[in-house]
Amino acid sequence: MEYDGASEGLFSMRRRNKDKQWLIFTRGILDKLMSFVVAARSTYTAATRHLVADVAALNIRRQDMVKLGTAFNRTVLITPETARCPKCGPNPDFIVIDAQAIGCTDPDEVQPLRPGEDCPVLPIEASKLCILQLPALRVAVDKILSGCKPLTESQERHLRAWHRQTVSCRRPSVEAAAAFVFFRFFPLGGEAPTTPAKVGRNSVGGGSGVQIDGGGTTGAGCDADAVDEEGVEPDRKRARSKSGLGPHAAVRQDDDGNLVLGGKGKVPAPPVETWRDRVGMCAPNFYTYARSDDGAWLCILPFLKEMLAESATSMFQSHDEAAVGLLADSLMFQGKERWREVTKAADGVGFVSSFLGLFDDEMDSQALFRVSVGVLLRQALDVEKIVDDEFTKHAGGKKTLERGWRNAEYCSKWGKQPTAADFAAWKASHPKYRHADVDDPLVSYEFFASLPRVRPGVHDSVSAERRRKYHGKKRHAADVEGDGDACNKAFSIATGLTQGVFNVVCPHVITLGFRCLFRAESVGEALSIILERFPKLPRVIFYDVACKIDKNAMRRVRPLLRDHDVRCLLDRPHSITHGCSPVYMPDESLGATAGVATQAAEVSHSISVGNRTSLAYMAPSTYMVHRMIQVAFMNARKLYRLYSNNVRAENDHIALAPFFHRRLSHSCQRGVTCS
Repeated sequence: MEYDGASEGLFSMRRRNKDKQWLIFTRGILDKLMSFVVAARSTYTAATRHLVADVAALNIRRQDMVKLGTAFNRTVLITPETARCPKCGPNPDFIVIDAQAIGCTDPDEVQPLRPGEDCPVLPIEASKLCILQLPALRVAVDKILSGCKPLTESQERHLRAWHRQTVSCRRPSVEAAAAFVFFRFFPLGGEAPTTPAKVGRNSVGGGSGVQIDGGGTTGAGCDADAVDEEGVEPDRKRARSKSGLGPHAAVRQDDDGNLVLGGKGKVPAPPVETWRDRVGMCAPNFYTYARSDDGAWLCILPFLKEMLAESATSMFQSHDEAAVGLLADSLMFQGKERWREVTKAADGVGFVSSFLGLFDDEMDSQALFRVSVGVLLRQALDVEKIVDDEFTKHAGGKKTLERGWRNAEYCSKWGKQPTAADFAAWKASHPKYRHADVDDPLVSYEFFASLPRVRPGVHDSVSAERRRKYHGKKRHAADVEGDGDACNKAFSIATGLTQGVFNVVCPHVITLGFRCLFRAESVGEALSIILERFPKLPRVIFYDVACKIDKNAMRRVRPLLRDHDVRCLLDRPHSITHGCSPVYMPDESLGATAGVATQAAEVSHSISVGNRTSLAYMAPSTYMVHRMIQVAFMNARKLYRLYSNNVRAENDHIALAPFFHRRLSHSCQRGVTCS
């Protein structure tokens, strides 16, 4: 007679031990095993040593413990409520996505099946995305705003030609308006000095740069010790022999951090030269705006960088563009002070509103300055229309359709708020996916308990074809998002392991789901997850490379994101390390980020990082089974805190079973037979 021990909570591995005995395990033993691996975020090694010492009859190896835990985890049914935030609901306005380096063994035969349409990045020219059309001029402006490296002869020629357009006319062109605003704060001036002046530093440990005897400053790359009095650079050997001479070489730090002359203390870091230290051509206008006036320059630099050095797209995404257009027209065509009545339209973009607020009196007193700012704002809006037209032209072009790219069709079919039934109908009609169980986590290697698929994903056949040529470690290399991608973010690469997981987290630190990565983190993966899982796309996507995902999305499914008013912003912990466009900085969009925990993904990572050791040696299928349970348990603990009256109280000592049955599981999953 066959006996089913499920009613008594008994489990068997369906095989005998070396003594030909059948091993029966109680639920209590298995719960204790999982409490080590999941709740305590420990390892199977620690669990084996403890249980074998605690239970005399449990004499099995660590490898068998892993098999036992895996088999038990496969029987657990994870309810959708464990991945649903009670505050955000089924359609959160804010999500935080990030990859985490928690990987497993990386067998080459694993090929996750994730349904999608071929929607590569369309070849839209980078100049179409910018206000300044000339790439060399944008590079020169960015160099001036970012540091004090000397300009090349070619860059100086471009700047002089640009400066000649600053004629005093009532209605300047876009290039003339941009030149007038830029050279107001960074005047063309004279030539950069070929022989730098003698350097005298008033502080060695840091501060505001390098002082010159005459009151000026040296530029980056100008080393006074490397140039002799006749302006002739000595040979490299001589320069090295003199590098240790002089009083500055003897400066040290004592134990309290004070600077002293001589001794065996630490050598202080040299002063950092910044944009403030540029001299000669396009040196900052410190005569009008003081060098120490940080308030003014913190308004000037982001405005100029975004308008003149970066792509101007997404600047007013999800804002009232018609109202911004009215503001631009008021600046250009109406008299002074009239434009002040419509400035509310720019309040959502911090660097624009700060610039207008600081220089309002100057714009009223100088009509050309006011008109030039209006021209730049109007052009920033017109860039969006230009790129919209470019996307439509390329997406519907003959070459695009012949290649089988489906960007236009995808945006048209899936642009609204589809349901899981719409996706199921598409899947049933697709010859490749109709018989595949893409909802099985061991087929797709992703798990979103409360977010069923509502759209197919988006694939990039061009990137995939390019990646086939990579071998070894290079096959995990991340893609550059077009010619205008100036982001300094580099994706990490692990050898011998999968590249981690993509976590999707709400601001209340509830992990909505994750996807296993078998190659380096890619913004294309992140974009595909968002499109697949959210019927109504989030208002704001916080991501540590928001600049890359925005550029990628706006050249693949631009109409869809424009219709849903989606914005991509950096989370605060990562924004301090980025030197890209101010549009993606969270503090420049306080209307969307105030009160939102943009660091939610980092908090989630700090909890789950304890599982890294136990997961590293697992096969992908075993990894998925354990990772799903770990995320569900982590969410249950966080949900208990959200439902609690005291959200800051410790809850490690609280048994979650009563809470789980009361809040997360409304009926027994075993059916009506359960007593």
